[in-house]
Amino acid sequence: MQIRVDVRGQELVISSPLVASGSIDTVLMRFIFSREWNGFHKTAIFVCEKKKSLSVLLDANNECVVPWEMLEEPTPISFGVFGIKDGQVISSTIRQITIEKGILSVKTEPADRVPSKDVFAQIINLLMVKQERLIPGDNIKIENNVISAVVSGSNSDSSRSFFVVISDEEPVVEDGNYPLWLKPIR
Repeated sequence: MQIRVDVRGQELVISSPLVASGSIDTVLMRFIFSREWNGFHKTAIFVCEKKKSLSVLLDANNECVVPWEMLEEPTPISFGVFGIKDGQVISSTIRQITIEKGILSVKTEPADRVPSKDVFAQIINLLMVKQERLIPGDNIKIENNVISAVVSGSNSDSSRSFFVVISDEEPVVEDGNYPLWLKPIR
């Protein structure tokens, strides 16, 4: 199932088919951007009344799968998209779709279903996949099979930049907050 979202400047216009609760990894959101968004790295943000927000990077086709956590129960979900390019940030309006009650009730325990990756896990995964083709420069350093880069992200309160280090070693959690390989820049 595909939800088409036209992004005209900063306004979102949606043509939404009916979406039933209980759907897992089958609801695709496809964004069609106006030229103002050219060259921006885009991320969709989904918010459910009862859950935290989840961010999903858009792929090369400007598509993403709606996180299954947003589709567990019949409820309205809000979403929007933002882009980052050379320190510039562009943000869209927020739109809402209602998840209708589906025949399947997803009542899984956390151990039964792997949570959707957060945006930083997605960035790290992309860096690992493209490690062979990375060229040092543009805030990327490669040394002794370790990649380090500066990435920008946001949470509900503020925008932050993070220093990301990717290596073969197991990450160590520091102070229960960020792993050593994901450090906020103050």
